[in-house]
Amino acid sequence: SFSRKQEKEADILGAQLAIKAGFEPYGLVVGLESLTDYIETFLHHKMPKNILIDHPITEDRVAYLTELLQSQGYY
Repeated sequence: SFSRKQEKEADILGAQLAIKAGFEPYGLVVGLESLTDYIETFLHHKMPKNILIDHPITEDRVAYLTELLQSQGYY
């Protein structure tokens, strides 16, 4: 198991690698948002913040990845 800090670093590196490789860098953001929607639909309430205990909170992941991509000129 990896720490939340290591998982955040992996998210950021993955987004940077996607950009360098010419892939759609918002793929992880869209995937995280879709996962949240799916879980909330299934549970019939907001996704628990600690659902993935070894990962950063999903809302935070979306926020820092979006900020990173926008700083790189992606909107």
